[in-house]
Amino acid sequence: MSRRIVAKLPNARHVEVPGAAHLVPLEQSEAANALILQFIGN
Repeated sequence: MSRRIVAKLPNARHVEVPGAAHLVPLEQSEAANALILQFIGN
């Protein structure tokens, strides 16, 4: 489903984080933080 959403949103991207399922910020917090900081332009 997320790939279909990404296909319709400009500048969107699909990211799969190894070792995480549905709760990426809890399961892979460092990877999630890096992605969030990249998203907000930090």
